Amino acid sequence: MPEGHAIRRLALAFDASFVGEQCELSSPQGRFAAGAAQLDRWWMSAAQTKGKHLFLGFGPEPGETEEWIHVHLGLYGGWRFAGKSEVGTALSPQRLDPDPGILPATPSEHWPPEPRGAVRLRILTAESLADLIGPNRCQLVTAEEMAGIEARLGPDPLADDALSEPVRQDFVARVRKSSRPVGELVMDQSVSAGVGNIYRAEALFRTGINPYRAGTRVSAARLGALWDDFVVLMRRGVIEGAINTVEPDEAQDWDPEAERWYVYHRTGRPCLRCGTSIRQAELKGRALFWCPQCQR
Repeated sequence: MPEGHAIRRLALAFDASFVGEQCELSSPQGRFAAGAAQLDRWWMSAAQTKGKHLFLGFGPEPGETEEWIHVHLGLYGGWRFAGKSEVGTALSPQRLDPDPGILPATPSEHWPPEPRGAVRLRILTAESLADLIGPNRCQLVTAEEMAGIEARLGPDPLADDALSEPVRQDFVARVRKSSRPVGELVMDQSVSAGVGNIYRAEALFRTGINPYRAGTRVSAARLGALWDDFVVLMRRGVIEGAINTVEPDEAQDWDPEAERWYVYHRTGRPCLRCGTSIRQAELKGRALFWCPQCQR
């Protein structure tokens, strides 16, 4: 499942290439046919995110927003792009840049290309195309319903005010009120919106917190440092388009994957800081990685 930085990159890409444009909407698969027909030839007015949720605003006139499309990719969803846009640089579970052998890089006499696979939603302008495939959720919502979805989520490390003290303390309070393991809590989207398995493993390592420590037993100071690290790492992910957490002076392996992460997918390999073998276990159905020496 894509983590919060990938969804934010999608929103930025939609903002660059679709917002302010009149869009043709369709549902080649048919499962979003009514919603697409309602918004067809409306103008995209906004692209917003909270955590792993993407919201695309539309209105019948430029600058108006009357309806929102709520998209959650889940484990298997993704976007495929074509045309004159910067959207091909966005990331999801897989790279989203188009297959040049099938989708044209620029509009041509073959524009638009035929849909490939079960396309739930197609958004088309004169120069850009976005196909949504296999999402967990794709539905029309009102502004009130959108606010309700956002209210059920925890603070987002990518929010503009993420480093403010009220937001930091909100996260700390959500963790400290539960006796569940902190490694489970930070993956709970009602505690921190957008944090996924890689950010969970890496930020806990970087702040020295054992993922099995109960939330009630982690100090406010350590949780504040954990939150700040989520903010730093996820903003870096938005800029770089990938999750890179190892500081340059600590990268010791020639394996490019090993140089990206401290503990994630490094089971049995020596910790980059202390040499202890990295451990792996399962926590709530997801693989968990940590260093038993560095994380207490």
